[in-house]
Amino acid sequence: MGIIEKHSRTLEKRRKRFADTHLGAFRSSGNAGGYDFPYIAYHESAAAGFLELGSILAVIAGMGLMFVLLDSEKNSFSDYCLFALGIFAGNRAFALLAWKVNNAQVRCRITRDEQYAREFAVKYPEQAYICRELNEMYAANPDAVPEDEIRAEIERKEITETTSVRIVGYILFAFFFLLSAAFIGFLIWAFRETS
Repeated sequence: MGIIEKHSRTLEKRRKRFADTHLGAFRSSGNAGGYDFPYIAYHESAAAGFLELGSILAVIAGMGLMFVLLDSEKNSFSDYCLFALGIFAGNRAFALLAWKVNNAQVRCRITRDEQYAREFAVKYPEQAYICRELNEMYAANPDAVPEDEIRAEIERKEITETTSVRIVGYILFAFFFLLSAAFIGFLIWAFRETS
């Protein structure tokens, strides 16, 4: 067995373990200023997504505070280590809370809503066993609705959500534009009054 094959098996085991513990989530990474930041994309829980964002912001804010508060001449290496440990603890606390909130919300929705259980099973086939465990109606007849119909419904919801987000984006842009125009108008008025 080659090294590449062992590596791919290891990656597959990690992916499977991750799928078993993080319902409806994917590992991802973002690039900012040439640095890759790994994060977990929680597609099924907005609250978990915000908490995951909080874990990233905890690191950024912590590093900013370390830069501002610690002075290399006055502080020792142990001060930096304690600060770094605090940043790591804050990051892990947010990340663990996001994981718990995501799993709790997804399990609750699967238990209460048969349609959501069907959609979840189609979106995440490797996690479909959870839908059979938690939702009795789905478990009794998992193939009651054809997969094509479920996929079409998922696409309709995604289009509706995308349209809603675009409308909100346009409204925010218009608000920002009006606010900017009002601010510029105020600056012109203040300049004329004081000159």
